[in-house]
Order: sequence, then C-alpha cells, then structure tokens
Amino acid sequence: MGVESNVENSTETLLEYSSPRKTSMFLFICAEAVIFGSLFATYFVMLHHLGDGPGPKEFFKFKEIILPTILLLSSSLTWYLAEKTLHLREKGKTLFFIGLTALLALGFLSLEMIEFLKNIGEGYTLSRSPFISSYYLLVGLHGCHVLFGILWMALLLIHVKTKGSTVANHGRFVSFGIYWHFVDSVWVFIFLLLYALGQFL
Repeated sequence: MGVESNVENSTETLLEYSSPRKTSMFLFICAEAVIFGSLFATYFVMLHHLGDGPGPKEFFKFKEIILPTILLLSSSLTWYLAEKTLHLREKGKTLFFIGLTALLALGFLSLEMIEFLKNIGEGYTLSRSPFISSYYLLVGLHGCHVLFGILWMALLLIHVKTKGSTVANHGRFVSFGIYWHFVDSVWVFIFLLLYALGQFL
C-alpha cells in the first residue's frame, strides 16, 4: 500500500511539474511554426526569382542530403530511447543515448555546413539571387535550431550525470523532446519541399 501511494505521489508530482513546462513549450513551438511557415512562404514566392543564378534543379544536390536526413531523423529515435531509459532509472543508458543523439545532430550540422561552404565556393552566395537568399535563410535558421538543441543536450547530460532520474529532469526531458521532434519535423518539410520537390522544378 505504501509503495503504491509513493508511486501515485511521484506520478502526480511529475505531472504537476511537467504540465506548465509542456504548455510553455507548446506555445513556443506554435510561435516557431509561424516563423518557419512564413519562411516557407517566402521561399516559394522567391522560387522563380533566379537572377543570374541556378534554379532548384541545378542548385540542390539531392543525393548529398540523404545522409544528413538519415542522421537527423535517427536522432528522434535515440532521444526517445533516452527518455525511456530515464524513466527506467538506467542512468548509464540515458547518458549514452543523450550523447548519441547529440553526435547524430552534430553530424547533420557538420554535413550541412559542408554543403553551405561548397555552395559558397561555387559562387552561390547569399546575394546571388532571391531564391538562394530564401534558401539560406530557411535552412540556416533550422541549422541554428539544431545547434541550440545540441547545446541544450549538453546541459541535460550534465543534469542527468549529477542528479540522475529526478522529477526536475523528467520535466526537462519532456520539454526538450517536444522541441527536438519539432526541429526534426521541420527538416522533413525542408527535405520534401526544397530538395525533393526541387528535382522536378
């Protein structure tokens, strides 16, 4: 009876703690969705404003973006495993999956930076055309969100390492999970609407 009571109290505490965090994060995500939605709209408005630059079919290198996409989408799975192992109080596994998620995100970001540098090396700078400018703005902002996520994961790694599976850490994981799955979802739209669709435009 005592054990059941403790479990119920812990669950209620966790729900009370994470609920305001979840609400705040969902409101933040709604604001972010509006920003990204505006940038997607801007991209499609500028799609045929090419100046003397290339069009989507010539500019996008579809095959080169497949590996970064796999890395980033895989990070959603590894984060899910990090959350599960935290609930199971398996500290070592939680730390491993946080680190693995961060490494996958870092791999994605590195490949994206290589793509940017390669484009700039070919003369496709921000001022080359409105189309290219809108691309850099949209994909660059997403990259900033990935970088922020990596830094956030580093803080979560420290929290788990020092405090373990606490109610506070559960709340932090819930908030980050919402953020990270949103970042991955935005990339799915970028992959489909820019890189994949660009092969036919």
